Amino acid sequence: MTPNTFQLDDPVLALDWSPDGRRLAVAGISGPCAVVDTTTGIAAQRLAGHPGGTLALSWSAKGDLIATGGQDGKVKLWVADSGALLRELDGGAAWVEHVAFSPDGGHLATTAGKRLRLWKANGELAFEFAAHESTVSALQWRADGKGVATACYGKIRCFRIGEPKPYEMLDWKASLLSLAWSPNGRYLASSTQENTIQFFRLPSAGREPLQMTGYPSKVKNLAWDRTATFLASGGGEVITVWNVSGQGPAGSLPLQLVGHPKNLSALAYQRRGELKEIERIGLEIEQLLKQVPGATDIVADRIVGKPYLEFEIDRDRIARYGVSVRDVQDVIEIAIGGMNIMESVEGRERYPIRVRYLREFREDLPELEKILVPSSTGVQIPLAQVLTIKSVLGPQEIKGERGLLVGYVTMNTRERDEVSVVEDAEALLQGAVRDGRLKLPPGYYWEWSGQFENQVRATKRMSILVPLCMFIMFVMLYLGFKRWWIAPIIFFGILVSASGGFIMLALWGVNLSVAVWVGFLVLFGVVDDDGVIISTYLENIFDKATFNSVQDVRDAVVQAGLKRIRPCLMTISTTIFGLMPIFWATGRGSDVMQPMAIPSVGGMVVSVLVTIFIAPCLFCAVEEWKWKRAQRLAPKGAIA
Repeated sequence: MTPNTFQLDDPVLALDWSPDGRRLAVAGISGPCAVVDTTTGIAAQRLAGHPGGTLALSWSAKGDLIATGGQDGKVKLWVADSGALLRELDGGAAWVEHVAFSPDGGHLATTAGKRLRLWKANGELAFEFAAHESTVSALQWRADGKGVATACYGKIRCFRIGEPKPYEMLDWKASLLSLAWSPNGRYLASSTQENTIQFFRLPSAGREPLQMTGYPSKVKNLAWDRTATFLASGGGEVITVWNVSGQGPAGSLPLQLVGHPKNLSALAYQRRGELKEIERIGLEIEQLLKQVPGATDIVADRIVGKPYLEFEIDRDRIARYGVSVRDVQDVIEIAIGGMNIMESVEGRERYPIRVRYLREFREDLPELEKILVPSSTGVQIPLAQVLTIKSVLGPQEIKGERGLLVGYVTMNTRERDEVSVVEDAEALLQGAVRDGRLKLPPGYYWEWSGQFENQVRATKRMSILVPLCMFIMFVMLYLGFKRWWIAPIIFFGILVSASGGFIMLALWGVNLSVAVWVGFLVLFGVVDDDGVIISTYLENIFDKATFNSVQDVRDAVVQAGLKRIRPCLMTISTTIFGLMPIFWATGRGSDVMQPMAIPSVGGMVVSVLVTIFIAPCLFCAVEEWKWKRAQRLAPKGAIA
């Protein structure tokens, strides 16, 4: 697995994920901060930060604001999308060590020295607690946003919103480093200077906390999983995942960090999507996309709805019978799922032999409950006595990308190009999120994928190639004629012929695409050739002839046009007749060739009717102006 790497100008001191998981806010030790796009590793925004150093930062629940605290004693609120400073608050001491938005986004908690300050969303100070015994070493919100906890030396204080005094005080004999409140609000974990973790159950009611020991160095980071079952802790170069329900480590994993040897600087769980929630969001998006013009065949994945049999093993019962969990699972696997016990060899063919119950037994719940499990004493026990069988609805299919659960909403387009449909759909979904029609919890997001991505990439490439080709054509025309103004004249004819291509696209009902732009390039080349043919002949005549009046100039242009009209018409007509069969083609590749031919034919028709007369007329106008100017500047009595 290759990570996206972003190089900050100085050592990283703090970082925090955005709620949608797409951006990462990073603070450097000298002060500047950056908002990094995690898919590309590029800094989308840069924040000025705090003079002397930015010590802490936090995203708001909506992902629109970033709060930072630093060594200047200030708390600053930044607009995430633009990097502009929105508001500056007084932290209450020389250094602001911690800042944290509440999960509901309604409050901001900050600590500076011994002070805890709680701010409302409008910047108003809600309350302040300044009676900590020493500098606050950790700050943590409860998952529901209704409480906040602080740690200093050997004490943990829990506060409720609107109550400036703590409602819970937990004492410990060692200095505390970090806090982690479980998502359900029932447990509070903290790490100490003595390389241990303590685990409190709330309300504590005087109970001693559970201790977890055995770390080679100090534990600097703690993080709960979504179910409040596992607690991850980082110390030194080791991450340990504790199964809190079982009071033991689920596994100690050696961690190799690129660029941060021997120090785990940050640890956090990224929120994962629930399948039911993903299905709900997909169905809401399906209904919204039906309002987009040109969007058809819109179908969202129906993820949940397949029936499953769920076996819940009662550990207390199997302990009484002396049966292990593995024994019960083996019986279920063999009886229902089946197990390959051997292979039948018939010549060069091999067939597995599987043992399992007959279908009529597997499909009958009462019969499944009669399956026997051997106990430690040899007694056969029915499954009904050690577990509960339930029929539940589960996912029909589980899809994932980049380690995240996903659901698809598919659609096609009709009578509009893919890019414009996607742009309108994106604007509609963003508006639905703002006005509440589409509810998107933190950690969930959508992104677009499909054929339109090829169109976007090709359009970006053509936006460079088409102007480049036009510029090269202009330079060649400028260098190929003695009169510099002939090149703009020919180019003006090219632009007029392009109008014919767009008119033909509108009549045929074709959207802009890469093939259409290729057809325009063909059109520009043919019209350019016609302009060169007639302009070259005109230039040769005017280099050799001498004119005594404006009428002589016009007669020369007409004579040149009459002699060059046939080659120009032959060039255009052969191209048009060569492209006409494409309009009746229905085989493979016709869907690409027709959009390529439409602008070429439409532009050449306009070129026959209009453009072919532009170059001679403009050439004549310029030569008339030059002749009249020469007559005005000539000495009186001189013969023209």
